[in-house]
This record gives sequence, C-alpha cells and structure tokens, in this order.
Amino acid sequence: MRNGNHTLVLLDIKADQPDKEPIYMTASQAAWQLIESKLSGEIKVAAAARVGREDQKLWYGKIKDLAKTDLGKEPHSLVVPSKLHFTEREFLESL
Repeated sequence: MRNGNHTLVLLDIKADQPDKEPIYMTASQAAWQLIESKLSGEIKVAAAARVGREDQKLWYGKIKDLAKTDLGKEPHSLVVPSKLHFTEREFLESL
C-alpha cells in the first residue's frame, strides 16, 4: 500500500492432514485478524469468494463491516486497494 499498489491477500488453507477435509480461512476471519493487528477498521477492502464459479460473490466496503459479513462457501481472498482509478472506484462501489 505504501508503494501505491493494490495488495492481494490469499487466505490460508489448512490441508496438512490427508484424512481430514481442508479448513479454509474466511474473509470475515481475516478481517477480524487484520483489525486485531491494529489495521484501521475504516480501510476499504474488496473481498471475493469462489471466483470463477457460478456462485461467486464479490463485496466491497469497510473492513469492520467485512468482519461481520458472511460471503458463504470458501475459498475467499481479499484485495486491499491503494489509490483507485475512477473506473475501479465506480466498479467497486457498484457491488
């Protein structure tokens, strides 16, 4: 963010036990962890769930609101945008 670049956050998958189903981190869990690590809850982020599937979901708003949002089934990822071009802003605000 300091360099003016958007930051993609690929969320963790715990899949180290072959006899158990993988455990996916949700966007909501990631938002809580970022807030707990002193990132401002006012920062706006984009979240994506199941990208490329028919049931994909896209979300944009304050990270404190994402912490209370259920995007449904995983996998999830986040984008912490830097300065937005007006076309990026228009798209994100339309979500």
